[in-house]
Amino acid sequence: MAEPIGAYNNYDLLTRVAVEIGSAYYGVNGTDIELPPVQHTHDFDLVKGIVTRGIKTFIDLAPDKGWNWRKRILSIRFLTTLTKATAMTTAPAAGDILTQATTGATMVVRSVSSDKKTITGTQTSDTAFTTAYAVSSNNTGATMSPATFTPATVVAGSAAINSDQARFLLPQDFSGIPIAPIAYAAGSSQVGQIELVHEGGIRRDRAWSVSTGYPERAAILPYGTRRFELLVDPAPAYADVIEIPYLAHFDAVIAEGGVATAGAATTLTDTVLTTRGYFPDDYFNGWVITVLGGTGKWQTATVTDWDMSDSKFTFSALSGGSTPGTTTVYIVQPASSYHPAGASFDSAVLGACLAQAVKDTGKTDTAGRVEEFYKVLLPSAYVLDRQIAGRSRRLGMMTNGPRECRERTWNPIVYPEA
Repeated sequence: MAEPIGAYNNYDLLTRVAVEIGSAYYGVNGTDIELPPVQHTHDFDLVKGIVTRGIKTFIDLAPDKGWNWRKRILSIRFLTTLTKATAMTTAPAAGDILTQATTGATMVVRSVSSDKKTITGTQTSDTAFTTAYAVSSNNTGATMSPATFTPATVVAGSAAINSDQARFLLPQDFSGIPIAPIAYAAGSSQVGQIELVHEGGIRRDRAWSVSTGYPERAAILPYGTRRFELLVDPAPAYADVIEIPYLAHFDAVIAEGGVATAGAATTLTDTVLTTRGYFPDDYFNGWVITVLGGTGKWQTATVTDWDMSDSKFTFSALSGGSTPGTTTVYIVQPASSYHPAGASFDSAVLGACLAQAVKDTGKTDTAGRVEEFYKVLLPSAYVLDRQIAGRSRRLGMMTNGPRECRERTWNPIVYPEA
């Protein structure tokens, strides 16, 4: 869901804290508007740490029954559906890979409707299909005639992991444990709940064969660094939607930056960056580079490749067509980098970060940041949070008899009060 216009993102918080502690960057000539201090590693890391701790402090100071704003419902659509305005002479076959020009969106074909107008498949890219660009098949010699088409409608599904239609990457803020049963959303072709089980049973069955149908079981397991994935069984064969209630989790403010050591029309190199942390190949893929100073100022680009050995970002081009150089000062951050509480709590979150800046730096609180946060902004946030509709209580399953339990369930038995 898109954030409201005007919501503070992490960049805004970093900038405000940098101004508060006197470490903001004002451009190459010192005459620009205030910016995060990306050109100085120590100052930038200090500001990131203050903002991270400020947000964590705000989260920790929750009302007695917890923050309602943390209660989220994650929707996962199993398959992507592309509809063509007219029937194809020859439809793509199951297993073919469709790729959309310009966007780079990809999917593995699972089925085609009898009228040869609708293609359903597993999306294998984070980038979603649109109705603006042509789609082609990797098997043009044998299938899909005409060889390309522009979708008339698109119903985008969630991206699968490694083209496996039963594995889905969960968002960065997913805390690892649902707070209510996983269930099919209204309007799906299936109804009821999906049982949360240990991954071992699903892996055991998949070792023999991977069946398809309506998922009945699901497991949540770690993926990469501090992320989680959803594994379902059977692998979905229909474009249904499931909903997972969860508590939003916050890890840290994630952003990097510095001064380029080399540049070209489609690359930016910063050999200092890899001395500051471990960023493996592709770590920054999908992140957005913004030039804050020097050549290419205020231009942006989405990273398509990150090569750790060369400390090099690759992108199609800066938005203004400039070529980065050794005067280019940049920041790179995830495409979506808003603080976790949402726009309604902007003032409270900013207040927490400014109060944290006072505490961490030991400076005299002449502006009264700490008192303002604890006596004004935090109580106001409690009132606002009470106005947010909490998660409704959910009843257990109503059946006319016992149901078979194939394995130990991991569904929570008692849920927190709304």
